[in-house]
Amino acid sequence: NMLMQANLPELARNAAMQALKLTPQLPLAHFMIGEVDLFKSDVNGALQEFEQERAINPAYPATYDRLGDVYIHLGKYQEAQEALTKALSLDTSSTGPFILMGKVLLLRGDAQTSSMYLRHAEKMDPNNYITHALLSQAYRKMGDEEDTKREVDMVSKIHAAERLTLQPAQ
Repeated sequence: NMLMQANLPELARNAAMQALKLTPQLPLAHFMIGEVDLFKSDVNGALQEFEQERAINPAYPATYDRLGDVYIHLGKYQEAQEALTKALSLDTSSTGPFILMGKVLLLRGDAQTSSMYLRHAEKMDPNNYITHALLSQAYRKMGDEEDTKREVDMVSKIHAAERLTLQPAQ
């Protein structure tokens, strides 16, 4: 985890692989490798690793969250929805599965239900621009131009605030 946070994904992957050689059933090692694979856009490799993590560590909610993300990348929306439902059944304190569920439902053409998940994520983290961007898409599909505009404005406002905070100190 420290190597990933230090932006050294290959070292993190190698360390996790070494750990698996010593302890093949080590929880979170396959998860770490899957994270690196996903970071490198190797969705098939990530899928294999997250599936192995699920077999070893079936109660870890983040595995299902990441599986949902991988399935979205693969265009397997039913599988994504199932994985995200499992993630949410194990832990409702993270916004990630709510946002991804909103995205999946939007991709599946259910803007109404998508907006419910996304509004919940917005309550948890009102400054997440991805949530607002997806909400704007859901509202647009529902024909709600006023809410669409409000969400687009919110995305712009959040981006502007982020640019201000990223300015170098004087």
